[in-house]
Amino acid sequence: MKHFVLPLPLSVNLTYKIFRNSMYKSKEAKEYTREVQLLLCREKPLEGDIELTVRYFFPTMAGDVDNRTKLLLDSLQGRLFENDRQVKILHSYVQKDANNPRVEVLINN
Repeated sequence: MKHFVLPLPLSVNLTYKIFRNSMYKSKEAKEYTREVQLLLCREKPLEGDIELTVRYFFPTMAGDVDNRTKLLLDSLQGRLFENDRQVKILHSYVQKDANNPRVEVLINN
């Protein structure tokens, strides 16, 4: 099992924008993905089915557990796994840490 500590992903409300009936990823979401990809640049993607545990540490308890998962999984693609379709089991937890907001990812295959 591998353990990674990453910055909190954006909420889904900030991840996507709509323009002329088309949805696209926001500049901030692209920047988040680049940052995560850089932090994980030495990792080799795992093959096969993946079990993922995600622990969100929010500054307040206002965040939804599922609101940020899409951007996180998209950002992990190509680094921890080739495609997020490999994630067959996903455990998500939310905790409060006002001093150190973050997301911790544990991956097992």
